[in-house]
Amino acid sequence: MVLTAPATPADYERCDLGPLQPEARFIGLVDEGSDMAGLIWSTGSAPVRIDQLTGNTPLHRKYAEALIFKTLIDVLPAKASVNITACTPQSKDKPIWSIQFQLGNGATVEDARKQSARIQSSVGAKHIYWEWRSADSATVWLCDDPCLDVRDISHWNRRSKQKHLIELALSDSWGVAGVSDPSGRTPDVVSLGALPSNHDVLLARFQIPAGLDVDKPSRNIGKFLTSADYAYGRILPRGEEHGSNLYDMVLAKRSPFPTMVNADWDFARQSKPRMFPLGVDDMGKPVYWSMKDTFHLLISGKSGTGKSSIAQIVVAEALLKGHDIILIDPSKGCIDFTQWAKPLALAFVGLGQMRETEAVIAWLRDEMAQRVKLFSRYGVGSIYDLDKSQLNEEELAHTKPIDIVFDEFNSYLQEAGKTTQNPNRDIQLANDNAAVSATNNSIRRTMSALGKIVVQGRTAGISVILGAQRLTMDDMKPYNANAFFRSLGRILLGMDSTAGIISAQNLREANRLQQSLKGEGGKIPQGRGIFETAQGELLAVQTWWSGGQEKLAELFADRTPPQPIDYSRFMPSEAETYGEVSEDELSKLLSQGTDPQTAGEEINDMDELHDMLHHPDNNDADSEDGDDIEEVDW
Repeated sequence: MVLTAPATPADYERCDLGPLQPEARFIGLVDEGSDMAGLIWSTGSAPVRIDQLTGNTPLHRKYAEALIFKTLIDVLPAKASVNITACTPQSKDKPIWSIQFQLGNGATVEDARKQSARIQSSVGAKHIYWEWRSADSATVWLCDDPCLDVRDISHWNRRSKQKHLIELALSDSWGVAGVSDPSGRTPDVVSLGALPSNHDVLLARFQIPAGLDVDKPSRNIGKFLTSADYAYGRILPRGEEHGSNLYDMVLAKRSPFPTMVNADWDFARQSKPRMFPLGVDDMGKPVYWSMKDTFHLLISGKSGTGKSSIAQIVVAEALLKGHDIILIDPSKGCIDFTQWAKPLALAFVGLGQMRETEAVIAWLRDEMAQRVKLFSRYGVGSIYDLDKSQLNEEELAHTKPIDIVFDEFNSYLQEAGKTTQNPNRDIQLANDNAAVSATNNSIRRTMSALGKIVVQGRTAGISVILGAQRLTMDDMKPYNANAFFRSLGRILLGMDSTAGIISAQNLREANRLQQSLKGEGGKIPQGRGIFETAQGELLAVQTWWSGGQEKLAELFADRTPPQPIDYSRFMPSEAETYGEVSEDELSKLLSQGTDPQTAGEEINDMDELHDMLHHPDNNDADSEDGDDIEEVDW
């Protein structure tokens, strides 16, 4: 078509061109320059949506140009001019188009972006991505499936174009998530690459527009990932290299974690003395429990989550690093440690040993006090600062790190009970109440001592490792152990609720992160979960698999057992009982002889004692008199 000046292709496009080709499914114009315009129409099965148009011939490109030209003219202000400067198919076999355009007569890219939904609907595109060039120039990407997965590279004409669209899509998704400045600028991708160890995982660095809150992306990461169509994402901790406006992210279309990672004992041996490798993160890097920053640890998770394995990992690494260990579990008997770690422990407290539990913790508290005196005497701040060459043999015995493992800790706390009213002064009920009171008092004393160890044990080289199916701040409140709980690093495996376990300020991110850890079937694989340090840093981790007790027994087969500790002087008294006297106690009482007629007489055998107990015929008068009977206050 030859145009008559001052008419432009845009003027003709605004007219109804349908009568020129009544049977056409689409009809539009393309600007040929030099007052020329090309008339493009389609009939039959030709697509009328650009996200269904596949091909790289000149005719395909002209048809795509006509589709977008008509759309922009329809949605922009009446006086706007549109010049399509490039129209390029970017895929070998998928409808992915990039179209560069220049606007005139006062129209801006911002005007066009505000009409983004109308453009998508009119041109027929499931996805639209904007690349801002200047106030009046932009490139728009239109497609059905953007093929942004690293595994989709075979569909692209050029690898660099896929990378470029990924960057645009990420930036655009921040805008959808509400992370933009007043002018609409969103965080831009300044670098992007796949991890060498896992090509399914992307590492992206973003630059935040000036004036935008640097924490705003972290508050909107869930919306961003939904818009960007990534199953997993995490904002990495910021360092000095990020300045005031950069941040890094890990992104993956599917879970970046391996299903299982076997323990690497050689790597554990080579790690720094106070660094315990636990597993790997989303980038395949080791995740450490650093005892310098997080001295105590809670390992929690329901049955089948891998809690036992990671507890074994921690104990095994403690032994490999030359630490002493103490194992306590009066609820289930430390069943995950009996075949290998029990012989190597300073103390092993098993099933039902509540008094022994209190005694060992009391011994440990006393040991802590001795260590504090030791390093204070030498004028240093912890046992780690002592010059061991100056210590004698007795002092050196108090410098070895001790890790106490208290497994099934929640079950231990649940041993606490309530006494039952006893108006009839029933002896059995009185004894039951006495046992309950003794247990409750024992737990309180133990919790008090543990609390002091957790708060003060850092400098004494004493670490507490708690194992529990679920342990929350509420479980600790009856014992005024809030500071105790806050001092713990926390590992939560599986899908159990994060509330009460993870710190309140991290709950939102922890819940989002937990959902992203799911594998096939929508379940979190064994050993996978969340690790929160005592400083509040939150990490996703696939923990190591220990190999089970047999493998661990092989690992420590040549280890010489230590000399067990003597905690007998810390053993609490047994619960009082009423109406019961042991035969030994009664024998002693009778041998003291308060009756002149029987004083000095010996009870020759147990049969005689039994006869005295059950046939007290000679004492009838005393029984009837009752003057010497003292009423018992139940």
